[in-house]
Amino acid sequence: MQDKDRTRCERIVVICRASGEDLGAIMVREGLALAFTRYGADYVADEHRACAGRRSLRAHYCAAARDYRAKRRATVLP
Repeated sequence: MQDKDRTRCERIVVICRASGEDLGAIMVREGLALAFTRYGADYVADEHRACAGRRSLRAHYCAAARDYRAKRRATVLP
């Protein structure tokens, strides 16, 4: 593991590697995870490739949880 950043709550954000390969990048590229851009744009290009290749989650419309919640909050009446 390689420390990348810390959250505002002091949680450690890491990059996990196996045999020198970034496991997060592999998961996003294969459509098995979404890029989490709060701490950087490292995996955005991989996510675009997964979308273009319609791989796994990206074979169907799949909204990121943060986008779903934001849209839901915007449409809920008080």
